[in-house]
Formats: sequence, C-alpha cells, structure tokens
Amino acid sequence: MFQTLLSIHVVAAIMAFGPTFTFPILGMLANKHPAAEHVLITAIKKISQGMGVPIGLVQGLTGVLLIVNRNIDVSKNAWLGVSIILYVAAMAAAALHQLPGTRRVIDLTTPGSDIAANRAEITAISRRLRLVNVATLTAIVLIAVLMVWKPGLTTT
Repeated sequence: MFQTLLSIHVVAAIMAFGPTFTFPILGMLANKHPAAEHVLITAIKKISQGMGVPIGLVQGLTGVLLIVNRNIDVSKNAWLGVSIILYVAAMAAAALHQLPGTRRVIDLTTPGSDIAANRAEITAISRRLRLVNVATLTAIVLIAVLMVWKPGLTTT
C-alpha cells in the first residue's frame, strides 16, 4: 500500500506543480506579444484549473494517507509540519488569488474589449500574479527539498 500511495503522491506532485514553473515564461510572452496575451493567459488558467488544483488536491490527500500509513507524528517532524503549511498556503494562493486574478485578466483581454483602456488594470493584476507565483514556486521548491531531505525524521 505504501509504495502505491507514494507513487501516486510523487506523480501527482509532478503533474500538479510542474507545469506552474512555465507560467512565468508564458506571462512574459503575453507581455511581449499582446496579440497572444488572451490565449496565453487562458492557457495558464486552464492548466491551473484543470490540472494544478484538482491534481494538487489528490497529491495532498495521498500525503495525508502516507502520514497515516507510516504512523508519522507530525508534531515530532517539523519538516513535515512546515511542508504541510507551505502546501496549504500554495493551494490557497492558487484557489483564492491566482485563479480569480487570471480570470479577471482574461476578461480584460477578451477579443473585442478595449485592451488599451484596460492596460493599467491588466498590468497591476499581472504584477500581483507574478509576485504570488514566485512565492508559490518558492514554496513548492522548499516542500520538495523537505520531502527529500526529511531533517530529523521520526516515525513515532
């Protein structure tokens, strides 16, 4: 059971969070190529909403099941507690900030809208999205390091 859970957990982490590392590149392309902005931002939203959040939830669930399966006391394993806090923060940021902000940029860049008149709002939202994305990506990297390193691991 452990190997199955661990396999699902790792694959889900790759599938959910790996694509998010491309978002800064897609965002830069959107800024440099305004004609493609709507399509690129829509792609980011589709990836986040269709893969990142749902598969990220599967990843979190398998994490809980792994903790239970191995009888790991989270209170005695700070690395795991920190990882859980970072995971919850990253998922909350995606659901409560990134997706709504991305939806707003999509609305503002919809073909036929006055993109020039919306440019200041698009720029402001995009800046906030980039900032939170950097924080989220940093959290993901820290979680990965902690999951591999497991400083001070105890199982009871």
